[in-house]
Amino acid sequence: MRIFLSYASEDRTRIEPIRLALVGQGHDIFYDREDLKPGEAFDAKIRSAIERCDLFVCFLTPHTVDAGSYTLNELLVAQRKWPSADGRVLPVILAEVPRKDIPAYLRSVTCLTPKKPSGVSRNPVMGAAPAAGMLSTAPADSTVGS
Repeated sequence: MRIFLSYASEDRTRIEPIRLALVGQGHDIFYDREDLKPGEAFDAKIRSAIERCDLFVCFLTPHTVDAGSYTLNELLVAQRKWPSADGRVLPVILAEVPRKDIPAYLRSVTCLTPKKPSGVSRNPVMGAAPAAGMLSTAPADSTVGS
C-alpha cells in the first residue's frame, strides 16, 4: 500500500520508528527525508505523492495544526483528492490537541489514539510502544490526546 505520512517537522523523531515499521511490513512510504532531494521543488513532489497514495496518515500534535504548518497544505491536497475522508485519511493523535484546532475534515472520521497497556513503559514514538493492538480508536471530540 502507498502511504503518505503527514507530520510536522518538529515531530520527526516520533514518526521515524513508525515509518520504519510500516516499511518493514512492505508498505511504500513517502518520506520527505528520503524522497525529496536537495534543491528539488518540494511542493510539486509532495502534491504528486499525496495524489498517488492509497492512504493519507496525519499525525496530530499542536505543531501539526499550527497556522503556519505545511501539514495543513498537505491536508488540503488530500481533501481535494478525497472529498470524503472515510477510509482514505487516518488521523493519529500523538499529543493533546483541542478539538477546535483539528480541521473539520479530520474530525469527520475516527482518530487513532495510542494507548499504554499496563506494564509497558512509555516510548518516545507514540507515548507507548507502537506494536499491533496498541492503538485505540476514538472520535475527535472535546480535547483529544494523552
